[in-house]
Amino acid sequence: MAAINFPTIPVLNEIYPPGAGTLGVSQWKWDGTKWNTIPVFVRTNNQLAYNNYIWPNTSGTTGQQLETDSFGNLYWDNASDPSFFALSIQGAFDGIQSSFPLIDPLTTNVYTPDPTSNLAVFLGGVAQDPITAYSVTGNVISFTQAPLAGTDFFAFTVIQQP
Repeated sequence: MAAINFPTIPVLNEIYPPGAGTLGVSQWKWDGTKWNTIPVFVRTNNQLAYNNYIWPNTSGTTGQQLETDSFGNLYWDNASDPSFFALSIQGAFDGIQSSFPLIDPLTTNVYTPDPTSNLAVFLGGVAQDPITAYSVTGNVISFTQAPLAGTDFFAFTVIQQP
């Protein structure tokens, strides 16, 4: 890591390195006693020292979160609260069957996670890898190996509340 060589006789409010900010280069300001990092100020050039995002002109309001589009433009939007939603399976593990409908345990209706990758699965309390241990098509979970009889199943998904 390169050393920072600050000016030896700084002047009050001097900025180092001078200028409006450069991508990836932090700036510092002399307060008469010590050098302090310069925070990112919304819509000023020194934001480029920290990232390539285009910051909004205003601060968000209570309950809003900072979001981005695919072009790096940041904007404030109302936060939505995710909810965890537990799932069960239809039937029980018998060591032979490997595919099971996913069930909403509150209604006993079949449930399709949306997207189907939005699922965390545990067998016997051990997290399962969605690439190697199971796959989900619609409302059916298929395990690459049939779970042993009596194995506990737990799964949850996250639902965005409007």
